[in-house]
Amino acid sequence: MVQRHPQLQKVIDEVVDNINDLAVAKLIENIRKGDFNSIKYYLENKGQGHGFGQRKLAFSDGDGNVMVPGVLVVPKRELDADAWAQRYQLN
Repeated sequence: MVQRHPQLQKVIDEVVDNINDLAVAKLIENIRKGDFNSIKYYLENKGQGHGFGQRKLAFSDGDGNVMVPGVLVVPKRELDADAWAQRYQLN
């Protein structure tokens, strides 16, 4: 329906922008009140340049497997955990 009525997409975009502005204003208001969760959320998402936030490191082995420190995400189980560790010399 939106594809047939480009004006509708403009209205949707405007409503989304207004809601985003409201959410940001409320977040700032809560930060000024000292709300811990709001402060934490802001720093985790916008404070990386000042050393805040959570680092999410992941490494690919080139075979479609992704390794996050302490976690292995494998799309299909061709190798069990011991065989995978041996293959990639993790022992």
